[in-house]
Amino acid sequence: MNKLGFSCGIFIALLSATGCSTAMEKASLSPCEGVWLVSGDDSYEAAELFVGGGRIEYAEDGMDGLEFSSPIAMDGNTGIFTFGDFGIKGTLTFNPADSSMTVIIPGAFGEGSDFNRTFLNQEKATLVYYWIQDDRPVYADTSFTNVAARPGKFETFRMVGLSPEWYEVAIAGDTTGYVRRDDFQATFNHIPESWLRNVYSCGSDDGLSVENISLSRNGDIAGVEIDCVYADGRPAVSLYYAGKIEGNKIHIDSRTSEYEVFESLDLPGFEKLETPFSMQMLMHYDQPMIVTENKIYNLNTDI
Repeated sequence: MNKLGFSCGIFIALLSATGCSTAMEKASLSPCEGVWLVSGDDSYEAAELFVGGGRIEYAEDGMDGLEFSSPIAMDGNTGIFTFGDFGIKGTLTFNPADSSMTVIIPGAFGEGSDFNRTFLNQEKATLVYYWIQDDRPVYADTSFTNVAARPGKFETFRMVGLSPEWYEVAIAGDTTGYVRRDDFQATFNHIPESWLRNVYSCGSDDGLSVENISLSRNGDIAGVEIDCVYADGRPAVSLYYAGKIEGNKIHIDSRTSEYEVFESLDLPGFEKLETPFSMQMLMHYDQPMIVTENKIYNLNTDI
């Protein structure tokens, strides 16, 4: 289970034409149910919100972060739930105009001090990935006995359902399988703009060098600068790459030795790589990271 993890039952349902009510036939998660992930900002801690299956559950990172779990009664695009021991009534409201979800709890922090937070559509997770070192299969059903697939580490799957114990994921065509929620992490199928403003680092096994990745973007083209810093006094080396963004992945096929060309992301000025490679950006616990075929670059909060 992830750092902010908790259980939440969620029905898998069709979105009705009028809002977030459910139908009996299963298709995919409706806009009113799912997982929302927030890295955090100046106003709030990193947070995770689950909605569905008659429950709402929320947790913020940190010892003093707000947490609650409650049954919720949905009526169209609005839900009512109970917060805390004093029976405070909170509301959950889905806005079809921008697909945002707003949670309001009057007096959550004391009289006259409300909790009011809006979760944006781009903060809704649509993928899950395997991140445990040991073998964690995709099962054919919720008995967790019949193996349908064996994913590689950090392999992503589209989320189509949730329950307290499992994610339902698409594995091939119309086929779905089930993975234990404790073993898989929810993440986005896009790269949030805020993630591009960070630096990500990976140290060598011998501790003598560090690679720092900085990112830039021009439309669907990403610039990837990798700065190699050495502890033995050798001068740092900077490598400049570019590639196309597809979902949460960057497919890198070009490079240049000229920083001015790199800065402009003018692809005709780049040369093609003989061996292209890809990297993907994932939410891990409450922070983004970059994963390549053989390296993991974690968020560097010291730069």
